[in-house]
Amino acid sequence: MFLHFLLNMIYLEQIINYRECIMKKLLTLFMSLLLVFSLTGCSETYLKVDALFWQNSTQGYDNTFYEELVYDVTCEKTTISNSTAVSNEEVELVINNGSYTVISKSAPEKGTSVVCVQTTLRIDSKYVDKTDNDREMPFVDEITSTCYFVSNNFKPISSTKNVKANSLGIESEKYAIFYYEYNYEVNYNGNNANVTFNEIKDDSNIINADAVKEYKDATKNAYLDNEMLLFAPRGYNLLSNTNFSVSFSSLDVISQTTRGMYFTTMANNQSNPTLVTVNALGQEIETVKVIFTLTGQFTGTPIECYYASKAGNRNRLVVCYTEMYGNLGYLKYTLKEIK
Repeated sequence: MFLHFLLNMIYLEQIINYRECIMKKLLTLFMSLLLVFSLTGCSETYLKVDALFWQNSTQGYDNTFYEELVYDVTCEKTTISNSTAVSNEEVELVINNGSYTVISKSAPEKGTSVVCVQTTLRIDSKYVDKTDNDREMPFVDEITSTCYFVSNNFKPISSTKNVKANSLGIESEKYAIFYYEYNYEVNYNGNNANVTFNEIKDDSNIINADAVKEYKDATKNAYLDNEMLLFAPRGYNLLSNTNFSVSFSSLDVISQTTRGMYFTTMANNQSNPTLVTVNALGQEIETVKVIFTLTGQFTGTPIECYYASKAGNRNRLVVCYTEMYGNLGYLKYTLKEIK
């Protein structure tokens, strides 16, 4: 999910009429943060990283680096930059308890200058059907991922993802929950990406991925693995770069394609980074606003992120918003603990 989206949407089309389209295509709670962060190429073979801002030192590879970030996950109707509330007259999402954990660490056992990023997203929630006397439909979703890459250019080595999640649909003219479960592994060899996909459960028949598939020249141009996308801005000096934008491609395993994406500090056509003070960790933290956007035919809604701007906070992701389809609201990730 996160992370999500990063930030792997199951469906790429926006829902125009919620009641009609939900009968044709099931809504996935985590569409935005399972991020179809899947994308299409640009100029360089590898991305140029300014510095290793996540480490104890920004110079050279730190083979002792370890960090654990814990986020609260809530459902919100607005974001920091958008005060217009989203609403759905038929269904409401209520999150009882949501958490997202990101562990990043050095992995010298995997090769020279290798970093590992592991994520766990768990949400204990319920849908409330307002068309049926506020009938409650509880569920628990969990998504984990692991990604290995070279620290100084984000060259991918491998990644894995495990998904246990749900879609909201209609059955016998009533809203109902449909569950799905799958996992996959991506291994990179030269410019190629090799995927092994394992479908475990699919109540709604929305998964249609090959069990084994090779993507030729997937990483020939600038590329980021889907499972480390929200980590990537930590490799850049977000304050000193005016007109800052990084373009790349990434593989979307579910739709079996690559798509283009970029992240940028520009907002409202301004040429300078947007600085925003947000509350997290029980304090006010100055951040740089970073927007993740898909390119191509199905762009969806941009992911709205806020990264710490001062050196002491090492470019950490502080707050992130991903919009859910069907006007259910935004998943908001707020940093609450650093270990």
